[in-house]
Amino acid sequence: MLYLIAKIFYLSNQLKISPYLSDNKGANLDPWILLLKTIMDRPVPESLESPTEDMDEIEKRDKHVCWKIKGIASQCTYRLFSKYGNPKFSDESLEEFSGAFKEKYALPLLESHLQLFLKRKT
Repeated sequence: MLYLIAKIFYLSNQLKISPYLSDNKGANLDPWILLLKTIMDRPVPESLESPTEDMDEIEKRDKHVCWKIKGIASQCTYRLFSKYGNPKFSDESLEEFSGAFKEKYALPLLESHLQLFLKRKT
């Protein structure tokens, strides 16, 4: 269910963020960022993190739903960060939202992405 929710959020905000989410300097975006950050920070089962050299096992682990959910949550937050993380590169109409996004979410999302990146063995 989480995978579908994250996928729908990703597709619905792919080209441009919805006006509802960008209102109030991004206050309406808070629950979504919290959900996506929680998904990325959730621990994965120990069996999926243990080191292995077996390529079949690595492919099997990559297809596991835990990594798929983390992957789509990472795509969502990365797209938001790349579009709205720097006010200089965003639209003039979203400059205020972009500044608020940078102040509130940039550092926590970056930390989650780095932790997730360091957890992956392949």
